[in-house]
Amino acid sequence: MQDSNKPEKEEWYDPIVEFAAHFIAASVIFVMLGAFTTGLHFYVEWLKALKVEPIFIHSFKGLEYFVFATDVVLFIVYVGGSAIKAMLTMVKRWTS
Repeated sequence: MQDSNKPEKEEWYDPIVEFAAHFIAASVIFVMLGAFTTGLHFYVEWLKALKVEPIFIHSFKGLEYFVFATDVVLFIVYVGGSAIKAMLTMVKRWTS
């Protein structure tokens, strides 16, 4: 009979699996926001074809760049942080 309070034995590949899950989730969110910015780009091009006032075109273009730049930075920070956490966990297990 197993003790339910006893934690399961942690496997050597657990940090890798956790990093892979974080990477996949972050990639899905990155692609979703990338699709939004691509749609925004086509919207801006459509507005240009309609000869809409430049202030609106520049505003939407700025929003497009801001959303994409924020998406890239957050993706790099999240995936980088997850990678560092996984490496530190593996090193801690190897040295203990």
